[in-house]
Amino acid sequence: MASAERFGVYPASFVHAGGTLDLTQMESFRVTPQASKAEIIPAGSVDRAAVVTANSDARAQFGTKDLNTYFGSVSATAGLVLTGNATFRLQEREEAAAFLTGATHGTLVATGGWIIPESLSASIEDNDGAVLRSIFQAFWDGTNAPFVFNDAVNFAAAPTPAFNSLFFLGPVYHNSVEISGITNVSVNFGIQFNAAPKSPGPHKETGAIMRRTPEITFTTAKTDEGAGLDMFHRAVNTSFAVYFWKGANNSDRVAKATAEHCKISFTAGDIETTEVGGDGTEDAMLQTTVRPTGTIAVSVASAIP
Repeated sequence: MASAERFGVYPASFVHAGGTLDLTQMESFRVTPQASKAEIIPAGSVDRAAVVTANSDARAQFGTKDLNTYFGSVSATAGLVLTGNATFRLQEREEAAAFLTGATHGTLVATGGWIIPESLSASIEDNDGAVLRSIFQAFWDGTNAPFVFNDAVNFAAAPTPAFNSLFFLGPVYHNSVEISGITNVSVNFGIQFNAAPKSPGPHKETGAIMRRTPEITFTTAKTDEGAGLDMFHRAVNTSFAVYFWKGANNSDRVAKATAEHCKISFTAGDIETTEVGGDGTEDAMLQTTVRPTGTIAVSVASAIP
C-alpha cells in the first residue's frame, strides 16, 4: 500500500449528554484556529524577535444534508453543548486505489465545545438537495489546545460513511395558504453567541447566546404574490411555515402526507418585500424576507399539507 499523499473528509463525531452524535453523511468541514499573535520587535531593532499567541477563537464550520440525524440531537434555537470530544476526521487516499486501511488517517479533536446551526438553504434547481451549515465553537479545557491534530489514526472503530436522509426545496405557507412559484428558500437561524475565557487565558472556555434573530428569505417567480401588499412591512397572520421535502432513495420524494418532512415554523413576525424585478427575457422574481418574533420551531417529522 502506498499513500497518494492526499486525504478526504470522513464522518465526524460529537459526544454530548445524550450520547454520541455521529454525522456519517458529512459534506464538508474546515477547522480554523483563528489565533491572534503578539509580534515583538524590540526598540532599536527592525526584526521580529518573538511571536506569542495572545488569544484564539478556534472554530470549525461544517455542512451536512442529513437533517434527520442532525436535528435528532441539535436544537435549532440552542444548538448542542458537548460533554466530551468533538472529532473531525480525514481519511488518507491510496495510490491507484481508494483509501488506505490501518493507522494512517488523521483527526482534529477538541475536548469540548458547542454546535450552533447557521443556515439551511435549497433551490428548485438543486440536484443535490438542501445543505445545512453549522459552526462548532471549540472550548479549552485549560490544558490541551482547543484542537489537537493527530496522525497515524486507525478508523477501524470509527463510524463509517452512510446515507441517512436528503431533503429538497418544499412549499412555503402563510396562514395555511401556499405561496405559489417558490424557487429558493434560505433560513438563517440567527443565533449570535459570545465565547470567552472563564478566567484570563489564551483560549475560549465557555459561551452564551447573546441574541437570536432568525430570518427566512425566499424567492417566487409569481411576482403578483406581492401585489396590493405593503412592500415595507406587514405582519405574519397566525402562522408561517417553510418545508423541505424529504427525498426517497431509489425514487424521488416521500409522499407529502407522510410525517417525515422538515418544517420550520413560527406564529408571529414581520414580512418585507426585499426585491422585485428581473433581467432581459428572464423571469422576473419577487424576493421576500420574513423576520420571526419569538422562537422558531423545527421538526423533521412533519407532513406537508
